[in-house]
Amino acid sequence: MAYRHFGRSGDIWKHLPLAQILHIERPATYIETNAAYATYQLEHTPELEYGVFRLMAHRTELPQIAASRYVHLLTAFNHGDALRTYPGSAVQALALLGEWAGRMVFYDLDPDAVASLERYIEVKGKDHLATVRCEDSIDAAWAMIDTLGPSAFIHFDPYLVLQPGPSGRSYLDCFIKAAAGGVRAALWYGFMTRPEQKRIRAALIAALKEARVPSTKVHAMELHLARLGEVLPPFNPGIAGCGLAVANLRGSSIDAMEVLGRECEALYRGARYADRFEADQVFAPWFVNRPR
Repeated sequence: MAYRHFGRSGDIWKHLPLAQILHIERPATYIETNAAYATYQLEHTPELEYGVFRLMAHRTELPQIAASRYVHLLTAFNHGDALRTYPGSAVQALALLGEWAGRMVFYDLDPDAVASLERYIEVKGKDHLATVRCEDSIDAAWAMIDTLGPSAFIHFDPYLVLQPGPSGRSYLDCFIKAAAGGVRAALWYGFMTRPEQKRIRAALIAALKEARVPSTKVHAMELHLARLGEVLPPFNPGIAGCGLAVANLRGSSIDAMEVLGRECEALYRGARYADRFEADQVFAPWFVNRPR
């Protein structure tokens, strides 16, 4: 299995807010660009102890996290028992949207991941609803945006958001096109150093200005190590920081992101990675412009 980042801290500031957003927005069409595998088996590694195991162990101290759709989904998926299995993002979306979404499309370039997801969809009897495609999702999403309306939602979930594909477009380009076209969207991005973080932030702002997307349509919030610096940190929990940029969402979705983000900061207050390194995290709602 090529994917090793499941359940780590980067997934916390992806799946936690995204599950709440999907519950609020309830899109009729859902598209995910980097779906990966259906499920993953959890082990007590330092990365996972710092990620999903920490969240579940401390959830009762954090009321909004405890009541979140993400925690409800993890608990239900493991039948209320100790965490053993982590549902991938596509499986989470199927569980959250299966009652009202009319169409779901998942992309991935890994044939094994695609096969895993296809098997899950078939077993759950969701093949009338969901399609899995083994192809480049940048060009596919770029073309699909022209056919979508405000009832759709696209989850862009790469790691390298600025890296162009064969056509010269990037996932950031696709996100900006969706934002400009009134399509609801979320773009997850990761970074390991302060310069990487600054580069992504600057690219997002420049792209929004070039496309003349009103700043009130897009919001971006991050969760990152308090000691994020100019060079790589002395330990690697999977990611030093990550952000979620969203477009064309309801105000209640933005409110939910902020509340959960602040509780994530509280979750990591006083944390130590592998019982050795200081590993506090900071919540940064760095691009939030509400309509007046």
